[in-house]
Amino acid sequence: MKAKLLGIFTLFLLAGAGVVYWAVFWNAQAEKHFKVELTLAVSGDIQRFSAVQALKIYKVIGLPLPNLRPAYPKRQLQGEAVTVQLDGKKPLFALLRTPASEEDYRRMFSEACGLDRKVPFSPNFVQMVNYTSDLIERFRNFEGTCTVPLDWLPAFVWFENPGLPGGAHTVESAHFATQFSADVQFISLTLTTTDAPLSMGIKDLLPWLVWKPKGADFRNIQAYGQYELTLVGRYFQTFYF
Repeated sequence: MKAKLLGIFTLFLLAGAGVVYWAVFWNAQAEKHFKVELTLAVSGDIQRFSAVQALKIYKVIGLPLPNLRPAYPKRQLQGEAVTVQLDGKKPLFALLRTPASEEDYRRMFSEACGLDRKVPFSPNFVQMVNYTSDLIERFRNFEGTCTVPLDWLPAFVWFENPGLPGGAHTVESAHFATQFSADVQFISLTLTTTDAPLSMGIKDLLPWLVWKPKGADFRNIQAYGQYELTLVGRYFQTFYF
C-alpha cells in the first residue's frame, strides 16, 4: 500500500514538474511583425518593395549534460518573400533564407537590430537560461527600424517564367545590373516593427505554390548564378506557427 501511494505521489511530482517546465521554460517567448523593405534604384529613381513577416523567438530547455546546450533560443518565421515587380521585367523575390541557410535568415532580424550575439557555449544551466531569457526580453522590447548588413541579406531569385517552377536565376546584391537588369541597383534592406497583418499575395504571381501544413512545397529546382541554390516552396511562403 505504501509503495502504491509512493508511486502515485511520485507521478504527481513529475506531472507538476512537467507543468512548471513548460510554463517557465518552454513557454518563454516573444513574437513581432516586421515590415521587410527592399530599396532599389531603377534608372536612377528610388523604388521600395516590402512584405510583412512575423518572427517568434522562444526558449528551449535541453538536458544539462556535457557537450549539450542546456538552453538556447529557437526561432520560427511566418510570412512570404518580398516581391519586386518592375515594368517590363520579370518578378524578383527576396527569399525567406540567406544564400547560406534558412536559420541565418531567421537570425537576420536580431542580428541586424543589434539584439543578438554569438551564443556562448556553457554547460552552466542557469547561465544559459539567463542568456536566452535576456535575448527574448530584448527582442520583445525592441521597436524601430534597422538596416540589414550586406553579409546577412536574403537570397534573391527571378524566374524566366513566373508561372512555372523552373528557370530560376540567383542575383547577388552587388550584381543586380549584370544578373537581373542593367538599370537596377540594390540600395538597402530594412526591417521595421509594425502592427500590420502578414502579407498574403504571392500566390497570385506563383500559382504553382501550393500550401501544405508545414509550409508550401514543390519539386526541387536548381537556381543558377554566382551561387547555386536548390529551391523549395517554403523559401517563398511559410506558415510555421
